[in-house]
Amino acid sequence: MVTFFIKRGSKDFETYASVMFDSWGNPLDNRVKFVDSFDEVKSLSSSWQTTPSILCESGDLFEMKNGEMILYQGDKESFFDDYNHMITNTLWVFNNELYNPIQQHRALLTGGGLSWLWQLNHSEEVTVCDISETQIQYINSILELEPSVDFGSFVYDFIIKNKIVHFHINTNEAQDKNVDKKQLLKDRDGFVNTVNNNLQQLLTKYFPNRTFDDVLATAKTKKLNVQQSNIFDAVKQFKLSECHLSNTLKFKYNFCNKKITSTDDLLSPATKLFIKHWSKHTATNQNIPPCLPLKLSVPVDAIHNEILKAQHLLVPHREDSGTGWSSFCIHGQAYNRTREDEYYKHSRPHTWTPEAIQLMPHTVEWLKSLDIRNMRRVRVMCLEPLGFINLHRDQTTSSLGPINIAITHPQGCEFYLENHGVLSFAPGTAYMMNLVNHHTVINNSLERRFHIIIHGDTQSVLSSSI
Repeated sequence: MVTFFIKRGSKDFETYASVMFDSWGNPLDNRVKFVDSFDEVKSLSSSWQTTPSILCESGDLFEMKNGEMILYQGDKESFFDDYNHMITNTLWVFNNELYNPIQQHRALLTGGGLSWLWQLNHSEEVTVCDISETQIQYINSILELEPSVDFGSFVYDFIIKNKIVHFHINTNEAQDKNVDKKQLLKDRDGFVNTVNNNLQQLLTKYFPNRTFDDVLATAKTKKLNVQQSNIFDAVKQFKLSECHLSNTLKFKYNFCNKKITSTDDLLSPATKLFIKHWSKHTATNQNIPPCLPLKLSVPVDAIHNEILKAQHLLVPHREDSGTGWSSFCIHGQAYNRTREDEYYKHSRPHTWTPEAIQLMPHTVEWLKSLDIRNMRRVRVMCLEPLGFINLHRDQTTSSLGPINIAITHPQGCEFYLENHGVLSFAPGTAYMMNLVNHHTVINNSLERRFHIIIHGDTQSVLSSSI
């Protein structure tokens, strides 16, 4: 696994786009560490177990050749031209992620797949912003369909007529990276059946007992605003609860074109005021403090390496409260049941998840060594580059309980806590939290932030570590 050490500078976003994604936009598994000077690299390299590693200045761009990342020697002004042309002419027939309806009068979302159509059955007004000219044409063509149309045939003919080279069917709501598109088109009947079968599966899942004609007819009675633009150009006019930003924080296009450089436009007004007030440490005289530091011997490197092996398990977490926030359970009802127990209709026992036992054995053993009674949820919490968690609190009575442990905490990521200020997190830092206090987290960096949060009877850890 190659690690890139990048010296911070004015071209961070372009460098990030070239090393965190391949030339066609698929995320890579390599890691990036931003440094202020290359003097930091020697100490970091040993702790990160990086062999080999690549040092690069801000503005260095890399291309993939024969499976290796090679420093690009050509004209940097046109480095992303092929990718930009491809992505602005790509068709997503279906979505590669689960549909989660926005329960609001109006909604803002990207145009990929059919989520915009589903959303028109939940909202009176939907705004679609998409950078793909082909996707916009696809949406407008669907709105012109007559009743009882064969949708699979429509899609096939749309691709052939418009000579679309780059397209994704995304059956079963999963990215079809390794599908031979040309081979698919050679079998018209097979292609049509694949699309129609997938459409029926989605209808059965999201609109049981309703036909495509009915869903489309309902959508046509609503207000739809379609524009070829980046979704970040429109977010100022919407509340976060009205937005579905999809994978935009992990979208290569937005980094190589500097379409997102700050989270400010997305933060709630309450969050902005809170940050302004609690940007510095403030002493309080509370009987129960907002947090207490713990002295834990955290095997940060081992846990981090295991998180990287298990990061494909991350699922979106509380999308109405932030963006770029995801999680998976090491211990809980299931690896993808990351919310509080009351959120789910059918309760399950809390156990070490099979996925964590397989992929994170050293982490599990270390957590067991803490000897926490009545262990409940133990989660890896990820915050994407430029992601944030809006102002919220997790309990209504004042008490110390959950333990928050930083595994990574990049420079530029801030945790603001009511009645305290900014928490001094660094890898291995642990706090017992009193989450009756409001808090918010802003990751204004180009690195993922990984924390582990432990719920259970944690008082024994407190007594042995302060």
